[in-house]
Amino acid sequence: MRPLLDELRSYAQAGVNSLSDEGKQTILSFLQRQWICPNAVNAGGFRGPVNSSHPFTLSAPLTPPDADIKPDLYYTLFGLLTAGALGWHIEPDCGRWLESVSTETNCSDLDFPHLCSLIASRSLCGLNRDCQLQQLFDRHQTENSLYAFECPAEKPSLYATFLAAVASPEITEAIEDQALWGFQKVNGFSNTPLDKAGCATTAAAICLLSRVQKNTETKEVNIESLRKLLVYESPYGGFMPFLPDATCDSTLGGVNMPHSTGYPDLLNTTTALVAIADSGQISRINKQAHLDFICGCWEDGFRVTPIEGIADVEYTAYGLIGLGCLQQNQ
Repeated sequence: MRPLLDELRSYAQAGVNSLSDEGKQTILSFLQRQWICPNAVNAGGFRGPVNSSHPFTLSAPLTPPDADIKPDLYYTLFGLLTAGALGWHIEPDCGRWLESVSTETNCSDLDFPHLCSLIASRSLCGLNRDCQLQQLFDRHQTENSLYAFECPAEKPSLYATFLAAVASPEITEAIEDQALWGFQKVNGFSNTPLDKAGCATTAAAICLLSRVQKNTETKEVNIESLRKLLVYESPYGGFMPFLPDATCDSTLGGVNMPHSTGYPDLLNTTTALVAIADSGQISRINKQAHLDFICGCWEDGFRVTPIEGIADVEYTAYGLIGLGCLQQNQ
């Protein structure tokens, strides 16, 4: 099975291929407006969402020089995935910027999502991982070969392990599937053994299990896990973060997550579709309903839900990846 980052690239490409020429150009123009260059030669990256109260809007052709907006490694990963699918070849310039970031002393202050984003972005740019990054990455590994958001690593996190597998696919070779089953609940998998099960973590578990299981019952086990994932599916399209009667914090290991309202959003919809397509079971869902939901999130790029948020680089990547999953004929 292909590494997760390669799968995401493939789905993003399929998503772009499903668009009209006008749609491709609209997303490319949107993406180019999210690319900013600090005061350096051959440097740049993608920015996160712009606050709605900011005087400069997303329609501005260039970031004003006095605006306090900097490139962000997390959003740069999503921008690179989308740019590559659109054929916008910015990897050399971005690669030089990432090279400089990874050698700065403050690199050791990166939280785990940004560290994984840096490693994965360097991979997309064709750059090797240096020893410093490897050491920082290894410090988040727990005793059972899973990964934790905090450092030193004490509490293994399913979502942190998923991010680690995106950044460094070889980690799955050391993970025993029993370590992942410890996160299983009645309605799926949870981020930690003490948390409630959710859609994104259940999808993450399915993607990980398909890569670490070494027994002959993998397919049957994943089918059962998929049944649990499908309880988060909305009959009107999209996947809900949590079941409506569940309660959960609005953050997941430092990564912003939507509140548990029972309303579907694009992040959970895409992670679920990746797991389903990854397992070869895309025919089990109502593809048209999910296509309608994703298209409802369209706003030059893609946003959180059809009724909230503004388009940003992260959710635009989710939209394209989700569309790409729905193109699979399995």
